[in-house]
Amino acid sequence: MKKIFLIALMCVPAYLLAQMDFDAAIDAVGKRISFKIYEQEKSKVAVANLVDHLGAPNELGGLISEEMTVSLLKHSRGFEVMDRAHLAAIIEEHKLALGGLMNDSTLIELGRLESVEVVITGTITRLGNRYKVTIKALDTQSGMVVAADREYFEAEKFLDEYYGLDSGTGDPADPKPDPVKPSVGDCATGKHGMVYVQNSRSHDVKVTLEANNPSGSCEGRISFEVKAGETNHVRGICAGNVTYTIVHAVSFESLNRGTLYMKACGERAIKL
Repeated sequence: MKKIFLIALMCVPAYLLAQMDFDAAIDAVGKRISFKIYEQEKSKVAVANLVDHLGAPNELGGLISEEMTVSLLKHSRGFEVMDRAHLAAIIEEHKLALGGLMNDSTLIELGRLESVEVVITGTITRLGNRYKVTIKALDTQSGMVVAADREYFEAEKFLDEYYGLDSGTGDPADPKPDPVKPSVGDCATGKHGMVYVQNSRSHDVKVTLEANNPSGSCEGRISFEVKAGETNHVRGICAGNVTYTIVHAVSFESLNRGTLYMKACGERAIKL
């Protein structure tokens, strides 16, 4: 019966198998990778930010890594998954010692230092009207790829924006000025909340917050600076999933990326 099912599945046209949405695709590949990690009897996993096929980071790669972490935790069979905020702090701490730019080799070395047995890396590429995400699980002791998988999902406007493309064209999006901040008003009616950013670093940082699904009288994208050693806050960011990007205010080096969930009238904190 199992063989019959597999043969039938192989006969389904590839384009039908590929028509997944973002959430379903990431959860599917995360579930398969989770099983392979279980087969390898590994106990501690870390997920690094995905990059494009040229090795450059982008916000979509960070978002996929966040969702991959959730999927691995959801389907875990006994292994632990390192908190991504903790991983980002470790990467920043060791970046200079490991030669600056993170790649598979330096991530493996860093994972070994932190007693991580498997580091998840991968790439995200736009192909026509869909995206391909490729995932690799690297054994930090042997340096070998112990699991690999890929999945496809349909391109959507918000995904193109995270990837840095103008939706539907595949061309780099034209830079747009930050929109005018809405009046704060009633946070419940406007469906927005507040984000605190605590900057404990010795230099200023620039913070960008982007809501996945703006609705109501709220702000979909907000950028602001936080001085060294200070805490700043911003009101009006739309409720729902919010992606944050933090860069050095002078060199524009990427310092931290991630996703948080904002409730209407809620407050969230980001610590550096």
